[in-house]
Amino acid sequence: MDNQNYNNYNQGQYNTPAPGEKSPKYTLWLVLGIVQIVVGFCCAGGIFTLVTGLLTIINANGANTAYQLGDMATHDSKIKTAMIMNIIGWVLAVIIFILICVFYLTVGVADAMSGYSY
Repeated sequence: MDNQNYNNYNQGQYNTPAPGEKSPKYTLWLVLGIVQIVVGFCCAGGIFTLVTGLLTIINANGANTAYQLGDMATHDSKIKTAMIMNIIGWVLAVIIFILICVFYLTVGVADAMSGYSY
C-alpha cells in the first residue's frame, strides 16, 4: 500500500494528498456553514440553524484534516455529516421562517378584524 489508501465506497485508490492540499468538498461545506450561521442569526432559524451551521463547519474542518492525513474513510464520513447537518439547518430555517410568517399574518388579520363591528 505504498502511499495509497482505499475507499470502501467505490473500491477506488487514492494517492496521499500533497501537504497543504484541501479536500475537494471542504470549501463548499465551509461556505455553506458560514452562510447558514449568518442567515440563521439574522433572519430565521435562530439557535437551531446556528448550531447546525457550527456543526457543519466543525465537520468540514475535520474532514479536511482527515483528507490531509490521507484518512479517506474519516474524510468521507465527516463530509457526509457536514452535508446532513447543513441540509437539516436549511430545512429548519425554511420551516421556522414559514411559521413566523403565518404567525404574523394571523395576528395581523386578527388585529384588523377586531376593529370591525357587525
